[in-house]
Amino acid sequence: MGAWGALIMSFFGAVFASLTLYWHLDLSGIALALPFLGFLLIGLFLASNIVINLHRPDLLLPSMALVVGFHFLPIAFAAGFRPFYILGAALIVAATVGFVMGAPMGGEAAGFMAAGVLWLASGIAIRRDWLAKSKTPATA
Repeated sequence: MGAWGALIMSFFGAVFASLTLYWHLDLSGIALALPFLGFLLIGLFLASNIVINLHRPDLLLPSMALVVGFHFLPIAFAAGFRPFYILGAALIVAATVGFVMGAPMGGEAAGFMAAGVLWLASGIAIRRDWLAKSKTPATA
């Protein structure tokens, strides 16, 4: 087994851990994302190691965007939070654009697109939180 096998096994390990937290321990929300942090760290390390060993540093940012995008999809399923499907898909599109464009612009495009997608998602989350707090009566 090589790096791809390790990446696949770490991903499905995170899926099993997250589903166990959801179905058997009745946890939800951010707790379901915690197993994917391990996958994300392993996935990013492997992705960077693979592209560097292939002598293709121009593929580093598209590869990272792909790993981060894929990790949002099972979290969206496990948490029942549909916006994560959109976030994951947008990051995968950013990665695809980076791969298709090639060097040197592909890495730049993927990096800036991924940053923009994540910043937009953060802004939307902050706005949603502010709106929710403004509708909730203040407690003393």
